[in-house]
Amino acid sequence: LSTSAPTEAESGSVDSPPIRRETVPVTVQSLIASRLDALPPAEDLVLKTASVIGDRFGVDLVAAAYARIGRGSALDILTNLAERHLLVREGADTRSFAFQHAIIREVTYQQLTGEQRRDLHRHVAEAIEGQYRSDLRPYFATLAHHWSDAGVATATLKYSDQSASQALAA
Repeated sequence: LSTSAPTEAESGSVDSPPIRRETVPVTVQSLIASRLDALPPAEDLVLKTASVIGDRFGVDLVAAAYARIGRGSALDILTNLAERHLLVREGADTRSFAFQHAIIREVTYQQLTGEQRRDLHRHVAEAIEGQYRSDLRPYFATLAHHWSDAGVATATLKYSDQSASQALAA
């Protein structure tokens, strides 16, 4: 898995999450999937939301994308997932997390149905727009990716065009 999106110090990083399709041995996938299947429902949904966001993410973005939980609950759940060795805290910032390993993120993402992926990508795009509305420029490519995977053509074209213009101007 590789990501290359801008970061935001306040809430961790916002990653554009292109999932590379590498061959992971079935036994490794099965082992990780069995660990994920044993998660309580709230932890499972938070981890799936995080898998859509990217390799690294902040509490605030997870909470905004998965609106059924607040920031405090998101932090508690992400902390539990870190204690289960599925996530790690990023540096000294206790509000930023990353997947323990890229394979964990990949297996988690693969467990999503097409409808779940579209919905979560939409929620993540809306959360990014809400959190960074004062200056979306660093997130044009990320937003284009999430809106594309959400199946929203107009927003995809808008942010793709803005990202391309930004790249040409650099």
